[in-house]
Amino acid sequence: MAMSDALIPERPTLSVITVSLNSSKFLRETLDSVARQTFRDFEHIVVDGGSTDGTQAILAEYPSIRWISEDDGDLGFVGAIHKAAAMARGKYVIQCFISDGFLDPSWFAKAVEFLETYPKFALVWSLPQQMSEQGALLGLFHGELLDRPPKDGEGFLAFWAAAQFVFPEGNYCTYTEIIREWFPGRGAPDHHLVQPHLGFVFNFMRRGFLSAMIPQVSSYFRTHEGQRYQKRLLIERPAAERYQKNVVSLWFKIVLGRERHVFRDPASLVLSVMGRRERARLFAEGIIEGVLRLKIVRYPPVRVFRYFLAMVKGARVSQRVKL
Repeated sequence: MAMSDALIPERPTLSVITVSLNSSKFLRETLDSVARQTFRDFEHIVVDGGSTDGTQAILAEYPSIRWISEDDGDLGFVGAIHKAAAMARGKYVIQCFISDGFLDPSWFAKAVEFLETYPKFALVWSLPQQMSEQGALLGLFHGELLDRPPKDGEGFLAFWAAAQFVFPEGNYCTYTEIIREWFPGRGAPDHHLVQPHLGFVFNFMRRGFLSAMIPQVSSYFRTHEGQRYQKRLLIERPAAERYQKNVVSLWFKIVLGRERHVFRDPASLVLSVMGRRERARLFAEGIIEGVLRLKIVRYPPVRVFRYFLAMVKGARVSQRVKL
C-alpha cells in the first residue's frame, strides 16, 4: 500500500524518518501503518544500512517513499538518523523504526495541529503499546500516565527528573531543526552515541525546550528476536544508567543554583529564566514526583496496611525465636 506521488508536496509539513537494517520481516507492516495516516501533507524517508535480506526490493514497491541503502559508516545508527534528518524537507519530524508502527491513523494530524496551535512547544508525544513478534498487543508504556498525565511545559521538568523519563521514540513529533542540532552526533559523549535517543532527550531538556503529552495511545513498539536493543543489551544498559544519573545530577545542579536553567521556544528564544522561587518549586515538585513513583504509593491503602502489619508480626515472631 503506497501513497500516490501526487499527494506528496514538494515542501511537506511533516517528514517521517525510518532507519532500517535487515528487518524486512516487519517492513511492509511498518510502511503501511504510516501510509494509512489521515494527514497527507508528509513525506516518508527510509535510510537503510545496506540490508542483505531483501529490504530494498520491498522499498521499491513503494514509489512514493524516498529511500537510500548504503553502509552507515562508523557512526552506524546515529549516522543514519542524521542522514535522514538531512534529507527531510518537512518543518516537523516523526521517527518510526522498522518493526514499529502507528495504531491511531490520525496521530500525525493531531501532533502537527498541536505544534501549529501552541508555538512555544517544541515537542508533542503520546503513549506507545508493546506488541509481540506475532502481532499481539501487550502492555502500555507508562500506562499510569493516562490517569495522571505529567504537567506540560515548564512543569514537566520535575517529572522528567524524578522519573528519568524518555519520550517514546516511535511517536514523538518535534521540529526537524531540533533533531538536526540536538540529536547526538560526532563529538557527543560515548554514552550518548551508544544510546542516542536518551542523549537527544537529555540535550532537549537541558536546552530548556518545552514538551506536551496528548493522553492517548498512538503507536506500538514490537519486541522480537534479533532486534537492536537485544543484540546490544550489555552495551546499552550501562549507557541508560549513565543517562539516569545525569538527569538526577542536572536536577540537583538546577535546584541548588549551580546551573542556570532557561526555558526556550523552538527557535531557542528565551521564554523565562528559573529564579530562586522557581528552583524551590522544582525541588518540592521533584520530591513529590519521586514519592508518587514509589510502587508502594500506588497500592490500595488496605493493602499497604496489611503489608506493614505482616512486617510487624514477622518481626515479633523473629524476636521470640531469638529469645
